[in-house]
Amino acid sequence: MIDFSFLNGLWIAFILTSFASFFVFFARQFKLLVMGASLALSGISLQFLDVDIFRISENGQIIVAGLWILFLFQIIAFKWILITKTKLHHSFFFLPFLAFVSMAISLDLLTFALGLSLFNITFTSLSALKGKPKEQIFIAIQKMMIAFLSYAYGMAILFSREGNILFNRLYPKLSKLEWDEWTTLGIGLIVLAIGIELYAIIPLIGKKNEKV
Repeated sequence: MIDFSFLNGLWIAFILTSFASFFVFFARQFKLLVMGASLALSGISLQFLDVDIFRISENGQIIVAGLWILFLFQIIAFKWILITKTKLHHSFFFLPFLAFVSMAISLDLLTFALGLSLFNITFTSLSALKGKPKEQIFIAIQKMMIAFLSYAYGMAILFSREGNILFNRLYPKLSKLEWDEWTTLGIGLIVLAIGIELYAIIPLIGKKNEKV
């Protein structure tokens, strides 16, 4: 009975996340993007919490809280970037350094996600300052949200299979090539997320007022 309910929870999380991710992909307004991403992240959160019940732990709850904080942080920043017409304070340029440090000293996948989020905000903000069209910035934000969801779902799969997201726990097993298809899928989604991040950022690094 426990196994049945656990697998049902994973299927519900997968269906909810998949459906909402397509909604995010085709969104053409910021509020629709936020609604779709929130629904997808709810599905991912459900998988973390379902694993918690199965493993009788609270680690998944902490990860879920961290993911939602990062999500809200990015949404607020992106909305501000899309509507603001004021220049950024000089202290803003400390963000790239903070992002790099967060990624360099990260001990787990969640801290690494913080660094990626900071880089997202940095590049979109600098693009707005350079006069990039709002439509181009929105498309970049859309890609970044898809990357964030892919990364979060990869974390959920790894947590479901390995029981943690700590680098010092994952690396010894991965270095010995001792993983199955589910672990491979989780790693693949995280690698895909990083690829989408680069795909979103590269068009923002160009000449001023480049057309979409």
